[in-house]
Amino acid sequence: MIYIFNAGFDIEKINSSSSKDFKLQAKSTNFLMSLAMDKLNRRYYISLSDTCESVDVDCGDHRAKSDILASIRIHKALTAI
Repeated sequence: MIYIFNAGFDIEKINSSSSKDFKLQAKSTNFLMSLAMDKLNRRYYISLSDTCESVDVDCGDHRAKSDILASIRIHKALTAI
């Protein structure tokens, strides 16, 4: 299982930068944004930084590595709720 905060955006970026032999399928992901919206009672899009703030997680500098680490911390925080 792959955990991605904004799967629609990230899968497109991953697939456009990978070889034609590798394509990530959405069914292999867990869309953390949906989990955040559900757990935080949001009806509309919630950003990674808003989610970090809502669950008191350090979001970092919004670069790839920081976003990965923030997503891990978000998943842990949201599943503890």
